[in-house]
Amino acid sequence: FQAEDGIRDQPRSRGLGDVYKRQVWYDKRAAPYNPSTLVYGDEFYTLFDFGFLACRDARTGRVHYDKQRINADKPAGFTASPWAYRGHLFALSEAGDTYVFAAGKKYGLVRVNKTGGMSMANPALAGDRLLIRNQTHLFSIREKR
Repeated sequence: FQAEDGIRDQPRSRGLGDVYKRQVWYDKRAAPYNPSTLVYGDEFYTLFDFGFLACRDARTGRVHYDKQRINADKPAGFTASPWAYRGHLFALSEAGDTYVFAAGKKYGLVRVNKTGGMSMANPALAGDRLLIRNQTHLFSIREKR
């Protein structure tokens, strides 16, 4: 069912009778093709394949900032999903550049780190390490002890 305000109630059955799941907001333009979306804190982040980042309120869908171009100097493509850690978002481009953003309601690129090779795989966590793979290298990153 679709309400006038864009909120939907969708009946679902799991064998225990009818159960209603409340979908709080929906916007078909808020989804990328390859990278997964990310909820961090109270924000819902969308990293678009073609080099844009958007942020909404995770509960209401209200736009904090709409598609901000990540690299104004040259196009950047993204296949890997973004991740977050200690108040920052990270996005690994296909060119091997890791873009670091301040998490929050305002767009803010903090820095760019280069891996030096094509990167299309999602980063992985293993214990206290972040693993990033590019075309020629596997990086194992952790905090200093």
